[in-house]
Amino acid sequence: MLDLIVNGPLKAHIKGLRAARVFQYFQQFRELYEKEKDKPLQERKMPNWSCPKPTLHQCIRDLMDLFKNGTFVQQKFKDSIKNSFISTGCAPDIDNSYQKYNATANKGSIPIIPSGTVEQTEFPVADEHYIDLVNLIDNDDEETDDEDQNLS
Repeated sequence: MLDLIVNGPLKAHIKGLRAARVFQYFQQFRELYEKEKDKPLQERKMPNWSCPKPTLHQCIRDLMDLFKNGTFVQQKFKDSIKNSFISTGCAPDIDNSYQKYNATANKGSIPIIPSGTVEQTEFPVADEHYIDLVNLIDNDDEETDDEDQNLS
């Protein structure tokens, strides 16, 4: 959830800044290249493409600027994060109750991971990898419960 809601806009912002800086460097490079191209062949010294990498200091400034003036301070973004935590049961609602997360609440029709041992007859198309995965998860939960009881 964090990756979709927070990291998506963060990465998009960083990629946008990087693209703008590469484009700016390209404009300068093209200008130098054109100047050299106009010189006689013996006097030409063609520039090498060497786009500067962002420095740590520059990256930190970019992130601080985003957190102070960018998407992350907009009320719509804050409400979106708050609502996603509430709808998944990670934070309480206004009446201080937690919502039980339902994978099909957002128009989905298949639960994310069904519980219980899976038989091949439950699937219209037998997918052995899916069945093995679900059985592995269910068996892993039981082994973890046994380990927890042994520790106490």
